Parts: sequence; C-alpha cells; structure tokens
Amino acid sequence: MSRRRTASNEGVWIPSAIPFFLFGFAYYLISPALVFRFLAQDNELLDTATRYFHPNYFDASYFLDAIVILVSFLIGYLMAKAVTKGTTSIADHGSRQTSFPKILATSFGALVAYFAAAAGMSGAGFFTGYSAFNVLVLGPLSTCVFLSAWFVNYFSRKHIRLLFLSFFAVCSVFLLGWGSRMYFVLSLIALTLGLVSRNRALLRNVSSYAVLAVAGLCIVAIGIAREGGRSFGFDNLVAVLFAEPLFTSVSGMAMIAPLRHIMVRQGRFGCRLT
Repeated sequence: MSRRRTASNEGVWIPSAIPFFLFGFAYYLISPALVFRFLAQDNELLDTATRYFHPNYFDASYFLDAIVILVSFLIGYLMAKAVTKGTTSIADHGSRQTSFPKILATSFGALVAYFAAAAGMSGAGFFTGYSAFNVLVLGPLSTCVFLSAWFVNYFSRKHIRLLFLSFFAVCSVFLLGWGSRMYFVLSLIALTLGLVSRNRALLRNVSSYAVLAVAGLCIVAIGIAREGGRSFGFDNLVAVLFAEPLFTSVSGMAMIAPLRHIMVRQGRFGCRLT
C-alpha cells in the first residue's frame, strides 16, 4: 500500500505506515512472549530479563491487549486515510524557503557543537561504548540525530539537505561511539524512506538490499561490542536481536502488572496475577 503526494511534489511515493507498524507490533509485542518461552532460558543475556517477569505475564489478557492495539491502529489509520487528501499546505511552502533554512541549519549546527562540547566537559569519553552511558549526554544528541533526519527529508534544496545530512553523520558517530543504536536506526530508516520516496527504482536494485544487509550487520556488531566484544556466534546474535524488545517488556511489565493486580482485586478481571 502506498500514497502519492499530488501537489508540488507530484510523483513522490509515500509508503504506507501499515507494514512498519506490523513489524513493530510483531517485534515489540509478540516476539518477547516467544523469546521468554523458547529462547531466554538458554541465553545468558536474555535470561537476565526473565528474572523480572512473572511466569503468567504473557497470558491470554496480554495477547488480548495486543490485539486491541493492533485493531485500534488499523481502524484509525484506515479512517484517517479515507478522509485525507494529498494537497498543498503551509508546511509544504516552508520546505521551499531560501533564507529560513540557512538560519535554521546554522543554529542547528551550533546546537550540535554545544552538546558535543558539553559532553566532553562532563567527562564522557568519546568512543567508550556503553560504559559511558549518560542520559544527559545521549538524550540531546538522540534528539538532534532524529531532527536532522527529519530536516533532510523536509527541505527541498539540495545544499540545505546536505548540511543536515552532515549533522546527522556527526551525531550518529557520537551515538554509535557511546553504544547507542536505537535512535540512529530509527533516523536511518527515516532517511532511507526519504531516499526511496524520491527514487523508487531503488526498490528493484539488488545492491540496495546488499547495502541494507551490511548496515544491519554493522549495527549488530556494535551491539555485540558494547556487551564486551564477545564472539559473533548464534547465541550472541539472538541476544542482540531480541534484547531490545524483551527488556522493553520488562519496563512494560513494571507499569502494567501492578495496575492489572489492582483491577483484579477490584473484581474487574476473572483471573488473578500474583
């Protein structure tokens, strides 16, 4: 499924959000239950997360919640798509300005330089991996890397887009050097979609998929390196691929399980989670 922008950017292909949501749904909501049941006990890193789960967490009510989330998104997305049209807007006009993007790029570059200098003065050693994890450092740079990707896709003039692409590269080097991958990956996906939307022929180019595969392996290698540089084996590959959704589920469990327990005590559920 896809949509086409019919105004000033006529012919630009805009991919549907549904495949991306389905991937996120399977990765973050379904895979943790499968990993918990079949893989975690045999994997050192993943087994750490299972210490925080109650055995009944991934029960029928969990999957019912997941189905409600899935159906709600699909209904909302399809309804919104049915009532919207690809017309011009004030935001489209702003992307073609000349002076404002230069001022914004200059200010944005100064902001990135300030955050990098502040990180250095705070004692965060560059390229030290996850050992130097500091949310006060990673937070601002994560925001910058995502915004720079957004600006690359938003502005029309090539030299402005190249400026923000250079900011993206600088922020990415810092984040990857500190072992942070999530916001880099999300921003890279946004950039890739922007590139493909302007060059749909890339979808039929085998080399494009080869580049994506190499990039994925590099990201996995960074994940293994930040865990102590262990060997590139199947167990480590599984750990890197599924640690993100499984440990995210730990956070979800910490918030949802107490609320579910309260509702059980009030008689709103037919089962008890203790």
